Amino acid sequence: MNIALISRNRHWKIFISSIIDLKSYKIDDIDFDMNAHNLISKNYDLVLLDINLAEQSLFSLLLFKIRLSFGWSPHLISLSPDKTFNRNLLMQTVSGGADDFWDDAFDVDTVCSKLSAITRRRYFEIAQSDGNLNYTINVQERMVLVNGAAVKLNHKEFELFLFFYGNTNSIFDRQSIYNHLWNDTKSQSTRTLDTHISRIRKILKLDGSYGLRIKPVYGVGYMMETTGHR
Repeated sequence: MNIALISRNRHWKIFISSIIDLKSYKIDDIDFDMNAHNLISKNYDLVLLDINLAEQSLFSLLLFKIRLSFGWSPHLISLSPDKTFNRNLLMQTVSGGADDFWDDAFDVDTVCSKLSAITRRRYFEIAQSDGNLNYTINVQERMVLVNGAAVKLNHKEFELFLFFYGNTNSIFDRQSIYNHLWNDTKSQSTRTLDTHISRIRKILKLDGSYGLRIKPVYGVGYMMETTGHR
């Protein structure tokens, strides 16, 4: 996912870059001049905008110029790292063109959870029009069509596939996966996870052939990625 950071707050930019230190996220520090014509040629999925770039009376103009430069496709989040603007003013930016706001730009849990949700949403938006992704899900039958061929899964295999499919291009450690899908602690000391992943990788062709690849991340856990993901 391509992310544009627009802020003059150096400490916040360092903080965000340290939090989002994953290969699946590409972060650019954009020097945006509100009074100039900004040419943005790269496509972004997310724009994090520090509204301290403008006075309160100019919020709408700032948001308009951001949209004019970046388009309406990126998810636009407004924030105030140095807390110059309070929650009510941040909420007003949503009416002016932002998609959401963060009232605490330095809260790690907020940043991570919001980014995870946006990544998931952007992935599904892209997947809708991605001709290289050949997977169709039938939730009621616990079935996945791989390039048109139906593959029946058991309950846990289907849950595991949906977990990764809904969080494509995100890395998860083994403990997090166990916490989401297994309630018993016994499974955590076995090869249960590896066995299940090996099986769905094989029967669902999750080797990149049809647009998805599930792979181990050394020293961390696993991830499902789109072939040639951004």
